[in-house]
Amino acid sequence: MLAALNRKVQEADDTDRATTARIAAADNLLTRLENLEMQSRSFFEHSAADIELLKLDMSQVVSLTVNRQPLLMKRQADVVGQNEVRNELDPAVEGSFDWKTNLLNQNAADIRAQLDEPTRKYHEDQSYLTGWQERVSHIVGSAQESELISSIQAQLGGLDDPPRLIAI
Repeated sequence: MLAALNRKVQEADDTDRATTARIAAADNLLTRLENLEMQSRSFFEHSAADIELLKLDMSQVVSLTVNRQPLLMKRQADVVGQNEVRNELDPAVEGSFDWKTNLLNQNAADIRAQLDEPTRKYHEDQSYLTGWQERVSHIVGSAQESELISSIQAQLGGLDDPPRLIAI
């Protein structure tokens, strides 16, 4: 599932780059068309006296038609498509590829935490048990240590059989 989403993200990135290039090309053409129209107006202004001297009609000599509509429609369609693709890539938009990827990653982390819980508890219990055993060992001690409880208990145990001790 995550691999499929990553492929879709890559495809969306590729689409976004291609759309951005097409929008830039349309903007470049629109700018060039404006330049062409300014040049043609300049041509008409500078050539008017010559055309009049020749007693000709300018429209018979030069005809220029610029139709921006197909270019503007294509650009607008690309802008709409680009917005859709960018929404698919925006992690803040619910349902986008990145949003779904983040959700899957979070779900995977939650599942890993659930699976690791018994091991974590086991290690926690082992740590507690080791600490408890150290405390018991410190309190109880061994029979050789005279200041500890086990030593005192061993001495008291030796007093259980006084007649045998007296006979010696």
